[in-house]
Amino acid sequence: MSYLDLVQPTAGDRLAVRALKATARFLEDRIRLVSLVDFLASKPVPHDLNWAYTLGSVCLFLLANQIVTGVLLALYYRPAISEAYESVRHIEEEVTCGWLVRQLHAWGANLMILALCFHMARVLWYGSYKKPREINWLIGVGLLLATLTFGFTGYLLPWDQLSYWASKVGTEIPGALPVIGSVLVKVMRGGEEITGATVGRFYTLHTLVLPGIVLGLVFLHLAIMRYHGITALPGKEHSRKVPFFPHHVMKDAISIYLTLAVLYVLVVVSPWKLHEKADALVTPEGVKPEWYFLWMYQFIKYFPQQIGFMSGKVVGIVLSSGVFGLLALAPVLDFGEGRLIQQRKLFMSLALAVLLGVLSLTVLGYICERDISLLGTTIHFDIKGFPEKVTGK
Repeated sequence: MSYLDLVQPTAGDRLAVRALKATARFLEDRIRLVSLVDFLASKPVPHDLNWAYTLGSVCLFLLANQIVTGVLLALYYRPAISEAYESVRHIEEEVTCGWLVRQLHAWGANLMILALCFHMARVLWYGSYKKPREINWLIGVGLLLATLTFGFTGYLLPWDQLSYWASKVGTEIPGALPVIGSVLVKVMRGGEEITGATVGRFYTLHTLVLPGIVLGLVFLHLAIMRYHGITALPGKEHSRKVPFFPHHVMKDAISIYLTLAVLYVLVVVSPWKLHEKADALVTPEGVKPEWYFLWMYQFIKYFPQQIGFMSGKVVGIVLSSGVFGLLALAPVLDFGEGRLIQQRKLFMSLALAVLLGVLSLTVLGYICERDISLLGTTIHFDIKGFPEKVTGK
């Protein structure tokens, strides 16, 4: 007989238990919270799902990280060019654990975009966008675009040299479009140049508009996924089903903990630096957009100034933007009957070609206008990424 068997509950214990049960019945009668949890936990999923199926949960975790850290940062951040930089420095240097919150937010944004890209790559690889999940795929593409816009609008807010000039380059790209180009630039910047109006607009989009859009899309995405269920592995559509909890939840939890570990390693090993305060009169060397827009920036460089009657930059913008159009049209462009790779050779060849192109352009965009030492030889990569040996080094 254990010690617990000898302990008799007191009148206070019995009263507390009855109060808890009464509270639970009250909540269940009105909001069906327990039923909702049971409904989500008992969701049947194929028993043989692999680790790639945890990427969606990783994206949700990183979104939660962005919301929590974003709210904490908003308590101290001031969206005015006279105070923005100083408020970020105040967060970094004076607010208790402020440096940690900012680092988690900055690195979390990059990891979220990366995780979302991997998640969509998994859906493409397994053909999970096919009937009846085409609408959910379109919602996923919308989430990708909204997340990229999140990154773009948030990048300017610290108001340091790198963020100012990278945002200036990014907002200039639509200006090449005929007729509407100049209007788009003015709408984005709130004027001809990047000023306090730009910071105010970006801050409003980043903290009010985009969170509402993303949370709405996430709700729809999860609701449709719950309705149709998680797609089985290709060729194993009739595999045995098991409850979502605890079978798949354990994999999700492990992936989330690993993501959290990676996030903290990045925060400690490579903290996100706050550069000098933005100065419109001093242009730093090698200004480039963030890595998730680098491929588009590099792609536009290869077009001449004029192609017939059209601007080369316009052609580059339209073609590079077409990548997102191809993503959205994946359910239409994929004529394969099944979801196995060998049944979708033509479409998957196109998808892999586009992916390799994007990765190659990203690498070229990173190394261009840099000197890199290889085996004792210094090589300079010009603006288009072409290498040339540097003499005398």
